[in-house]
Parts: sequence; structure tokens; C-alpha cells
Amino acid sequence: MSTRNRIVLIGNGFDLAHGLKSKYEDFLQWLFLNNLEEARSKNPSKCDDLFEIGFVNFKTISENEFDSLKSLSISDFLEHIWIKNNSSYQRIRITFLSTFFKEIIVSKNWTDIEGSYYLSLKRIFDNSINRELDIKKLNSDFNSIKKYFGDYISKLENSDSNKFKDNLTIQKSEFKNNQLAELLNYCTKGQEFNSNLITNQHTYFYEIRMSSVYFLNFNYTNLLKRYLLLNNYNKIDKIINIHGNVNDCQSIVFGYGDEMDEYFKKMESTNIDGFLEHFKSNYYGQNGEYFNLLKALQIPFDVIVIGHSLGLSDRLLLNTIFEHENCKYIHLQYRGDAVGHFRKRLALSRHFDDKKKLRDRLFPMIEELKL
Repeated sequence: MSTRNRIVLIGNGFDLAHGLKSKYEDFLQWLFLNNLEEARSKNPSKCDDLFEIGFVNFKTISENEFDSLKSLSISDFLEHIWIKNNSSYQRIRITFLSTFFKEIIVSKNWTDIEGSYYLSLKRIFDNSINRELDIKKLNSDFNSIKKYFGDYISKLENSDSNKFKDNLTIQKSEFKNNQLAELLNYCTKGQEFNSNLITNQHTYFYEIRMSSVYFLNFNYTNLLKRYLLLNNYNKIDKIINIHGNVNDCQSIVFGYGDEMDEYFKKMESTNIDGFLEHFKSNYYGQNGEYFNLLKALQIPFDVIVIGHSLGLSDRLLLNTIFEHENCKYIHLQYRGDAVGHFRKRLALSRHFDDKKKLRDRLFPMIEELKL
């Protein structure tokens, strides 16, 4: 029987499964509303060099109208302001001060702010006449977004902490036919499987003795820690907050992480530091979290992915894990039907240069693993 570590990747889907409004679009909605509320007493309200929001001819809106805006999605919020005619919300005006921020909003690409940032960097590299000046403005805007995002996550954490202390164990998971308590119990089992799992006339069997279980947390909140403590998972060796923690805003890692892209080498060769300012790997050395991850990879390990989109903004880090010589198996927890697993496999494949390793390590999608 082999001995190995287990690395459990926890993404934003974990927080979302507990009802936390931790999507970027939730953050942007809060940012507009927060400044709109300020504009009711100080018209207009300026949000750094990102945008101004205020009321046309100083005709403010009522408390009920403002409360109704809070219930809207970011898309509906903007539609009310920009599109609908004969609406009281036409009294609200947004003036964009940042080309980058405006592109995120107008294109409705608010699900991937980090990816949008990298696309802007590439456009500057290809088309800018004054690269250093344009990069300085882009990075300043991105720093503002990062600062406000940290504020939002902090408020989210504080406002919801009491809610989850008593209600955490019964929160329904968005993962198919399962509650998170069962899923995390599976992650921390001492043995992987002790019986044959049969699908499509093939038999899959392996039995292991767990050495250590590490949770690689990509979220900024403390929800995972509170959840594990509440459910008495005492065998967990380490929660690795790879992107920092809301309790220490200086530790937050927010940016892009695909140094495998061909543009990265080109940007690096320009010797302009601004191109590299928001690449995640440049911040992993500011604390011991990345070093703790490397220690966890020193013996054979398997990986379980929970609620992580496997997007390219974490490509270098995920490639380091998935293509590591000690990586033996990768389990993808997914939502929905087989299509959900297929989409997750496509996302996973983008983190492999060696596709044979992908085929050898990806555990098959079988009924027993629809957790």
C-alpha cells in the first residue's frame, strides 16, 4: 500500500455554495452602489480614477428607489441606468475615467477581471506608442480595483460570519447530489477506495495510506477554516491560503498567472517592470504559503479539485502541481451532468504541456465520484 499526500484545491465555488456573494459581478455591483449612496450626500461621487457616479441636475432618488437598485444584478443595474427610457433611474449618470474599467463594464466581461487586465497588457505591448505611460495608468487602475475588492471581501466576511457559525453544517452544496460535509469527509479519508469501482467494463482500484491532507485555498475568506474547525477535521495538516487572506489585505495576491503564454516572454524582454507588476508569481514570495505548497509536493500526492474554474489566471501555479513528477491522480468534482465534467476536463487540459500526463493522471468520471 502506497503512502501519499492529498492536495485539495478549493476555489470560489466553495464560497458560492454557501451563499457568499463573492463573484466579481457582486463586487462591481457593490462598488457602484457604494458610490451612488455617497452621491446622495455628495454629488457626484468619484471612485479614484475609475468612474464618477451621480445624479443629473441633482435630482436624487428616494430611499425605496435606492433599495430597489440593491436587489438588481450588475447587468440589470446598468440597463436601468443606460437603456430604459422614461425611468426614474435615468437621473443617474456614470462617467468613466478609466478605459480599462469601462471596457470591463461595457463588454460585460466582469467574470474575469484578471483576464481582462492581461488582454489590456497585450494590447499595450502591440499598439502603444508610449508603453510606460499607458502601463502606469493601467496598473494604477488595477491597483484601485484590487484595493476596493479587498474592502468588499472584508465586509462580506464580517457581515456573513455570524450567519455561518450556527448554520454551516446544513448549508446545501451546489455540487451534484451531495453536501459539502460529505465531500470534505471524502477528501480526508485515510484510504482512497477499498472496493472495485466498475464502469464501462473497466475496473479501477487503488488503495493508499494518507500521509497528510493539505487544503490549497484560492479564496480570500476564512470560510474554509471555519467550516473545517466546525466539522472537527483534526487530521488536516495545513490550510494553504495561496492568494492571501482577508485578515491581512497586504497579503492578497490579485493579478494574472499565465507565464506560459508567449506574450509573457516578450513583455519580460522589454525590461519594463510595469509589464510584470501584477503577475501572481511575483507575490508568492511575500509569505510562506507557496513554500508550504512545495513541501506538500515532495512526496507522491493526488489532487482533488473543488469549486475551482481552472482558469488561465492561475495557469503557472496549476501547471506546477498537475505536471509535477509526484502527481499521481487528479479528481475533478463537478456540477451538473457529464457535460459539466467535460467542460472541466477542457479547462484542465490547458494547464498541461504534456497531454500524456493529463490522460494518465485524470481519474475517470464514474458514478461514485459525482460528489
